[in-house]
Amino acid sequence: MQRGIRKYFDLKYDYDEIKLRILQRLSRAQHKKNLRFLENIAQSDFIFPPIFIIGPPRSGSTLLYQLLTHRYKFAYLQNQMKPHNYSIAWFTRKHIDPSEKYYSDFKSEHGQTAKPNGPHEGGYFWRRFYPRRIHDYVFEHNLSPQEDFEIINTLKFLSHHFQAPFLSKNMEAGVRLRSIQQLFPKAVYVLVKRDPRAVASSLLNVRLDIYGSKETWWSIRPKEYEELSKLPYYEQLAYQVAYIYKVNFEDIQDAGRLITVQYEDLCENPLATLEALKLELEKKGIGFKDNNPDIPPQFPLRKNFYFTSEELKRIESIFKETGILENVPFVLE
Repeated sequence: MQRGIRKYFDLKYDYDEIKLRILQRLSRAQHKKNLRFLENIAQSDFIFPPIFIIGPPRSGSTLLYQLLTHRYKFAYLQNQMKPHNYSIAWFTRKHIDPSEKYYSDFKSEHGQTAKPNGPHEGGYFWRRFYPRRIHDYVFEHNLSPQEDFEIINTLKFLSHHFQAPFLSKNMEAGVRLRSIQQLFPKAVYVLVKRDPRAVASSLLNVRLDIYGSKETWWSIRPKEYEELSKLPYYEQLAYQVAYIYKVNFEDIQDAGRLITVQYEDLCENPLATLEALKLELEKKGIGFKDNNPDIPPQFPLRKNFYFTSEELKRIESIFKETGILENVPFVLE
């Protein structure tokens, strides 16, 4: 039974959803208290510039997020913060021990991890400030001064509380870069590159898993979405991947603040890839401590593309036409 249907017949899901809604209402009631609390941190500076992991969905960003938060000490939005989306700083100060370490099992479902202190994309937080049509491209920064204040100082508080750089993995940030850079002009961006054919193939699998359909769009909508929605599903997937990568590169104003990580390298040699990334971040003034030296020596790498030969030929031609292969080449044979 598809996940989207199954949840309506799952008593545990119903209980968890009711509990979540109650806690979110309580969090909303604490919102003003949380804002007053953030005033205490507003006059201080970030310990380090925040780091944003970006790229298209299914590019391998969750694995990178898990590896970084498992091996090194970072501040990040955690699963247990989700019910407290209006009072994250207040909740964190009272209930989360900054010395507690996160040990990942390196499992996830569509980007979601399981443990209470596991890393979360933080949609519960970011969607309070950005359009409710959450996956759409954001053309400009138009948040209110209070919204700016709350976003900036929530991330700043987390960095101070955990005494570590703030790390975010939220793929929607990649289509909000014009706004994110207004909020955090010194932020650093880690772009996950993966063979774009594999990204498109993985996106297809998610469509089938969630909707049982190849035709139903899932996740981020680039600015060309309206035209793309009229195309055959395999062309939609190719353009979705190409245009998200394209805007990831084009919307970052300072190319010196962008670091790239190749997903295939991360799977084949995670330790070497992480250490290389750590060195690049240190060059940009971001240092961090080791948390847990033990990580798996390798991760399985899927090399199959779930398209017909004709569909794959068309997908490859789209990647060539859009020019994305100059920055994100084919690497799988």
